[in-house]
Amino acid sequence: MLDPAYNRDENIHVFFRTLYFGRVTVKDWEEVVARMPNGSAYQSGENLPNTRGLLLALSDEEKTRLKEYYFVKLTAIVEEFPKLKDEFPEQFR
Repeated sequence: MLDPAYNRDENIHVFFRTLYFGRVTVKDWEEVVARMPNGSAYQSGENLPNTRGLLLALSDEEKTRLKEYYFVKLTAIVEEFPKLKDEFPEQFR
């Protein structure tokens, strides 16, 4: 069950605003993935790699699978929030 404070619509829009201000299009999947939040450390002072570092550590095969997964999820998000293309046209060019 999702946390009642979780607002999927707002989270999607906040992330797309991040892409907008960074001038990142959804086709640039590696840059989009690199901008995704990477969570937080489990213990105080623990140094975890950021999302970009994790992406760089993947093999070519893993990157290919991640790219395929990314575009499947992007399609699902656009279907769930069809107005995104109107609200963020620069990200879909």
